[in-house]
Amino acid sequence: MSPTGSSTRAADSAGFFEEYMQEILRWNQTMNLVSRRNTLQVCNGLLEQCRGTFQLFWSWLESSGLVSEHGRLFYGDLGSGAGLPGVVWNQLFHRQGADASTVLVEPREKRAWFLNRVLGLENCTPFHVFRGRWGDECGDCGILEPSSIAVLSLKALYLNDLQVLKGLVAYGSRADGFAGGFDNIVIVRFYPPDQQLDSVILSDLGDASDVGPLLDSGPRIMLRQRHILGPTKGLLPASLVLTHYGVPKS
Repeated sequence: MSPTGSSTRAADSAGFFEEYMQEILRWNQTMNLVSRRNTLQVCNGLLEQCRGTFQLFWSWLESSGLVSEHGRLFYGDLGSGAGLPGVVWNQLFHRQGADASTVLVEPREKRAWFLNRVLGLENCTPFHVFRGRWGDECGDCGILEPSSIAVLSLKALYLNDLQVLKGLVAYGSRADGFAGGFDNIVIVRFYPPDQQLDSVILSDLGDASDVGPLLDSGPRIMLRQRHILGPTKGLLPASLVLTHYGVPKS
């Protein structure tokens, strides 16, 4: 990618984020998208948090050899709400040159409507909105482009790893282009910076060191590693707790 192309994409993203924040401020009173106290400061802090954690995560992806420039991946943000981090991470994945096929999962009607409204903003990178709960039956699941890695983010949503993995397989079984699944699945959870990966958190994540086939048929999925990234700096710092699963080659 040329320096000119890179700077143009960065400028487009900056303009999009400004418009996106204005939409949150516009609709927050009727939809309670974020806190109603010091809303502008909260919005700026959340945007900074999403950007900071993305940089941590992208660096980890590159150093792990799981994705490269123009690499294809599936990205799902579960319980997306106002789209923080889903909208922001989708935009930044494409800004980095990754070919991300993105679905934002949101069960609440008004917030799903808001996410679809964001799609109409200038310079918004396309994504799919699934109105429902992760693992629910869906009439239109969108398209899962064949890729080697799935990234699933959760912020202020309680699902253990087994529930997240089962939801991915169920979603993929109903979407076009799922093919044989993924070689790698990374679950990304947001935590306050003082949160430690202790026995309590591990218990919450569930014992999924070898979850086996998640449906009646399918590949065996095994835990590869757990890792903490962060904390980030800024108004609303956060850490990321990653669990990386893989499908062993037969």
